[in-house]
Amino acid sequence: MVKQIFPQFCLWRGWRMKTKTLSIIDYVLTFFLALAFTAAPYYMNDGDCRITGGFFLSALATYVIFLAAAYILRSYLRKYDWDKKSTCRVLTSFEQILSRPKATLIIALIICAVWIIPLCFLYPGTFINDTWSQLQQFISYSKGSLAFSDHHPIFDTLVMSIIIVPLSQLTGHWHVMIFIYVLIQAALTSLAFASTITYTYSKLRLGAKISGILLLVYCIFPFFPAAVQTVSKDALHSWGFVFFVLFYIEIVRTNGQVMKDKKFLLKLCLITAYCCLTKKVGFYVVLLSLIVVLLFQKNNRKYLVIPIAAAIILMNGIMPIVKTGLHVSPGGKQEMFSLPFQMTARYVKYYGDDVTDEEYEILDKVLTMDTLADRYDPTNADPVKEYQQKAPENYYLKYIGVWFKQGLRHPVIYLDAVNAMLSGWFSWVEYAPLMNDDWRSQQDTSLIPDWVAVRGISAGTANAYQEMVHNLYKIPFIQFLLSYGIYAALLPAFAACTVYRKWKNKKTKYWIAIWPTLFALFLGCWLAPLSYQNEGRRYLYPIVYTIPLIMMWCLYIYRNEYSQDSSCLRKTNSLLNR
Repeated sequence: MVKQIFPQFCLWRGWRMKTKTLSIIDYVLTFFLALAFTAAPYYMNDGDCRITGGFFLSALATYVIFLAAAYILRSYLRKYDWDKKSTCRVLTSFEQILSRPKATLIIALIICAVWIIPLCFLYPGTFINDTWSQLQQFISYSKGSLAFSDHHPIFDTLVMSIIIVPLSQLTGHWHVMIFIYVLIQAALTSLAFASTITYTYSKLRLGAKISGILLLVYCIFPFFPAAVQTVSKDALHSWGFVFFVLFYIEIVRTNGQVMKDKKFLLKLCLITAYCCLTKKVGFYVVLLSLIVVLLFQKNNRKYLVIPIAAAIILMNGIMPIVKTGLHVSPGGKQEMFSLPFQMTARYVKYYGDDVTDEEYEILDKVLTMDTLADRYDPTNADPVKEYQQKAPENYYLKYIGVWFKQGLRHPVIYLDAVNAMLSGWFSWVEYAPLMNDDWRSQQDTSLIPDWVAVRGISAGTANAYQEMVHNLYKIPFIQFLLSYGIYAALLPAFAACTVYRKWKNKKTKYWIAIWPTLFALFLGCWLAPLSYQNEGRRYLYPIVYTIPLIMMWCLYIYRNEYSQDSSCLRKTNSLLNR
């Protein structure tokens, strides 16, 4: 009886897997993505979006295109033969490299060798606006002024400054020291990417072909070296975040068994500390991610208490002492309120007459009411929140009450404010990391010479590289690959849909693995003061750096599905032949 039922079950399962290419979440999430991508240009250009017949037709067309693309991609991945060996000599040679003990180091050197050309084109590197302030804080402090501010992570300020400033001041060769910093950052980033490639081959077992494609992506996609050459807290943080996601996925893949390895646990603690120190939101991203594993990964969960406790003690016990010792002034609370402030500013712009006297007094303390409506920019929170805390901390608690009451009165205006702020992440606007110093307001020429911001002889090559990226963006299919939307919305959505289909898998909880990237997206991008203007692209670094690894995890799920179906088919054939 069992022998008769088992083959029928396997045949039914195979039919079911072939017919259910798309799941409910594919249809639902694709629908919301279609609406977001259709509305984004309206919010970015006009700050508003009116629902018309044309809007609905455009959204419907976008929905059909997204759904068709998802169906084609998932159908291809279902039919892909993961066990097929390639006879290509290049892949055979690459597989030999992947099999070596020092494969990670060799691949990192390959990536660095390819990157050195664009890095030289962009010599010596590009400062984001905040970096000028960070280096100048260090210079002022070294001269006896108490200038450190917690507006930027003090760890980042010290690392960048110690590498660049002392020898630059001693020799006068600022550009050389900046380029040395960029090379160090490139080496560490290439090591993180190389680790992703060897992990894809050895642990995820996706083969030399997929691993080779991943290497090609890291080498030839122009935004990787362009991001690496930025001297910024985001680039400094992101390569460490790649390692964190890598270790995180390994915990999920092994069902927590790897946590027994003391060396692994030590590395996880160190990289967790690094991610916490290099980005303020990094602490919340890694903490929430580890808590998710602690709650849902039952095996060896006791070991996770160690990195969680280490992160909390580091950020709430040790760092306050360090900041006190270095006389670091606290950062403003306004940095945490970018999105709520935008909602309030839009409310005041369109419903200013509805603000009560009591509400006006509180908002005036926090945001300066007389110019708030004029300062409101739908896609940029900086003019509204500005760069300093205006009111005592107790007023921010009062502000939350006002924000809540006004949201109940006019919820649609809040929804519009959110859509406008996030519109860049759902757009086809070109994604190209900062490659010039044309826009800077924080350089103090009395501390750092004005010529440091000028590339000099490399200005022509830097402009040529930027022009190449812009021209690539004009090519239709390449345009898709170089846009904000694919990394901030479409690929994370594809990953979410992929892992959701295996939500109830008892052997491996696939869905846990993507939460660090999702937390980085929600907290690091959605709560950022801008989504695409000026330096907004740097907020996307952690996502762009880790999304290739997340895609490898999705392919791993399909590979396991293929292996299970193949095993089931072999058993079926064996029973039928008896």
